[in-house]
Amino acid sequence: MRSFIFLLFLLVVFSCEEDEFDTYVGRNYLSFYDNPATDSIVETFFFHFGKEEIEVPVKFNLGGKLLTEDCPIRLSVIDSLSGLLQDGKVVSALSDEDFVFPEQMIFHKGVNVDSIFVVLKKTAKLDNAYCRVVLQIMPNDYFEVGETAYRQAKIYFTSAIDTPLWWDEDIVNYYLGVFSPKKYEVFCREIGVTDLTDVEEKYIREYALQFKRYLEANPEYELDGSRMKVSVIG
Repeated sequence: MRSFIFLLFLLVVFSCEEDEFDTYVGRNYLSFYDNPATDSIVETFFFHFGKEEIEVPVKFNLGGKLLTEDCPIRLSVIDSLSGLLQDGKVVSALSDEDFVFPEQMIFHKGVNVDSIFVVLKKTAKLDNAYCRVVLQIMPNDYFEVGETAYRQAKIYFTSAIDTPLWWDEDIVNYYLGVFSPKKYEVFCREIGVTDLTDVEEKYIREYALQFKRYLEANPEYELDGSRMKVSVIG
């Protein structure tokens, strides 16, 4: 009799554990792909020559089983952390004139990583300052919120001038010479290329030679009055 009762007890315990496990693995957890403490998104309109709007991908990780159907994502903006920045502090709020979410935010079936695209808009306030948008994942009928460190995403955007990451030492020494905002503007306008990230060396050289030929036929001058030069040989 005691053996029977003990066996029945074990069956009840394992049955509960199995039910709990099934419930757990049935949940899906959504997190941002990047840690906002170390991997904020930074965009500069100056390097998107002639564009008044740019689409920025925001990536997500799925925790749990792969989806069998497309499911909506729910996000919110943390207003206290979002806005125009001065000395690292928010001094005014943002609106639909500054950025917008896509009409549909979907995590697609059959994938572990997916993205939505936030549209950033170029306004006069960006000429000498940064704006920041801090996004937060919200739970809904399809997703719980994942790991705490990955529940937010930070997007910074500006029109202020800075050297693009791809304009590195090799570009300076062998192709386009020292960076200047004026040179970059002329290069984009005349060559029709705004970004050399991951471009093969042979094409970088070709663009640089095209730019050199243009400058030889149409001298351009830096803001200090010096003639614009490139370093490519040929």
